[in-house]
Amino acid sequence: MRRVLYAVVLGLFMAGSALAAVGLRIFPADAQRATINAFDGRTMRLGKKDFLVAPGLVIRNQQNVIILANEMYGAKKVEVRVLFDGNGAVWQVWILTPGELQDN
Repeated sequence: MRRVLYAVVLGLFMAGSALAAVGLRIFPADAQRATINAFDGRTMRLGKKDFLVAPGLVIRNQQNVIILANEMYGAKKVEVRVLFDGNGAVWQVWILTPGELQDN
């Protein structure tokens, strides 16, 4: 049984790695496209509107690697996909690749 479970987990990991290598990311259906025009660590300006940042903010770069929020301080004109939490705060951010910009 352990071998079967190990094989399934390994297969899922390899499939995810293959998708990442090709550069294919699948965003949640409710992830909205936006432009970050300012970020100070507590608020993020998307377009012309400021949003609070959720305590558990997750930012993924163009390689889909989680980066620290301080790497985005002062960001301007960064095209992203964004998810909001139940309170309307920015919860998850994906920085878009040039290919993803063309697809949208």
